Amino acid sequence: MKVLLLLALAIFVLWFFGGAKLSAYKGGQQETVAVPETVIQDLATEVRRKDPDVFPVETIFVNQNPDGTLMARMLFINLRGYFGTQYDIFARLNNGKVEIISKNETPAPDLSASFQPFKPDVYTPYMDIKTAVLSTLKGVN
Repeated sequence: MKVLLLLALAIFVLWFFGGAKLSAYKGGQQETVAVPETVIQDLATEVRRKDPDVFPVETIFVNQNPDGTLMARMLFINLRGYFGTQYDIFARLNNGKVEIISKNETPAPDLSASFQPFKPDVYTPYMDIKTAVLSTLKGVN
């Protein structure tokens, strides 16, 4: 009986761990060739050349298509407004140089709502507060 139980357990373990994976996850293997770091740096430099107010913070991804074009998503900080900007960039490698075809901001910041200009604080004079508190306390009696 113990032998059958151990045999069944061994068969189950082999079936469970040795079977075909149903997941689409490839176990960390990339199907495309990695984009060289110099190309990524040239891409960020080209974005900065066209818009000098931004500075690269994070590269989300850079993929190279079979036709040689690049699709990238990069995060920049706008040094003039101090807010983050995410760009979806479509570029082409032309004789070793990066040429940006299109650059879309995603999502576009709502500058009218989120980024209000600085206004100094406005305070109520102490005598007005004291008068309001005393008049309130008189009504409590």
